[in-house]
Amino acid sequence: MSEINKEYYKAVAEIHKNELGGSDFLSSCSKKIIGYFYRCYEKDEKNILFTVDEKGEIAGFVFFTLAKDGLFSNFVKRNILQILLSPSAFYSLFKTMIMRKKRTLKHQYDVDIVYIAVGTKFRSKGYARKLLGMVEEYLKAHLICTYCLQVFKDNHRAVEFYEKYGFETIEEYSARGRIKLLMRKNIQYE
Repeated sequence: MSEINKEYYKAVAEIHKNELGGSDFLSSCSKKIIGYFYRCYEKDEKNILFTVDEKGEIAGFVFFTLAKDGLFSNFVKRNILQILLSPSAFYSLFKTMIMRKKRTLKHQYDVDIVYIAVGTKFRSKGYARKLLGMVEEYLKAHLICTYCLQVFKDNHRAVEFYEKYGFETIEEYSARGRIKLLMRKNIQYE
């Protein structure tokens, strides 16, 4: 695990932007705003950021929440001035508000993998599996047995990985003109 400092969040933001860029409001923002987002949740017990590193360099990260409702709207409300002063964040927020359709998923859940990403040069080394293992260890310690994630259906590599890891698709829905899958995994206790 890397030391948590300004460079730590900068590295996470770099991976986030490079690997997830444009997929949602936050991913469309500048690296500065992305890093700021993660710093805002640093001491929050319901939103957790884990990283893996290789030789002192962050290879990947996972950000998950135990209370997904209001995650982004709360961030925007608490940081509206910062967002208004950042052209990339303001544009992303504006675009998201225009494109957003209020949708209610059939399946209700609380624990959500919000973001998981591994840097390109670190792929196929088991880091995504390690990150999900870290999430599951945390959830087991807190007696939580189910968690979910959302992924675009056309992201075949990710969908295949999640299925091999034990996730099952429980719902499909339209988001930003693409089909998204809601996937769930039940944690096995030994």
